[in-house]
Amino acid sequence: MRLPIVVVEGGSPRVFQSVDEARRAVEAIDVKEGVHRFFDCEGRRLRASVRPGHGLLKSILNVETVEFEDDSTAGAGTEELRTEIIAYLENFDTNGRNLDEQPLDALIALLQAVQDE
Repeated sequence: MRLPIVVVEGGSPRVFQSVDEARRAVEAIDVKEGVHRFFDCEGRRLRASVRPGHGLLKSILNVETVEFEDDSTAGAGTEELRTEIIAYLENFDTNGRNLDEQPLDALIALLQAVQDE
């Protein structure tokens, strides 16, 4: 898995620069219900799983944590991710760039720039 992580929910992709950021952005219940799709920066699908928290989180607060790993059973998700990002970015001014011609890393950078605005 290579960072950043892209999380797609209902046609809205979001970029997270760390695993911890992505973990904090999703709820365990949504992961369990399959609400999100997860990708690394190269378009590989990631599998998210929910695990019990550790220490006080587990014993007192009953908090669950989300973990990510490569999902080799899902196949390459590069085109799926490109399609999601392009569809989303078409709602924003991208300075006349032809999004279909952009490599995935450039699309992710544009998505990050839109997010940061």
